[in-house]
Amino acid sequence: MQGSRPGLPMATAWAVMHRLGIDGYRRLTAVTIDATRRLIAGVRTHPGLRVLGQPDAHVFAFESPELDVFALGDALHRHGWHLDRQTPPDSLHATVSAGNAPVVDDFLRDLGNGVSEVATTRTDDRGTEYANLE
Repeated sequence: MQGSRPGLPMATAWAVMHRLGIDGYRRLTAVTIDATRRLIAGVRTHPGLRVLGQPDAHVFAFESPELDVFALGDALHRHGWHLDRQTPPDSLHATVSAGNAPVVDDFLRDLGNGVSEVATTRTDDRGTEYANLE
């Protein structure tokens, strides 16, 4: 990367660990993993949605053979949520942090509303913003 400072990521990591300490880091990690598990469980309550793989950290993606997940992503975006699009298969990708924990229930409510809203809708925009898995 042009103009990058090679030592900056290490200095940033040191500053975060110095501020949080091991216990603080473990606490935030536990909050993050709990929020991720709650989100995954909530996604799985929708028969039309399928979590990809067996996520065991703070990143997961989901797809649907029954509805257009990109249209679902657009509906969620209108409610203030942003999930990255990726392919194949067409899926929505979430990276969860401890800061997401207080809004898990709000997201899951909007997810349910979005699933209902886009039941048979399809978006023409097939672009991805995050990654192509091919």
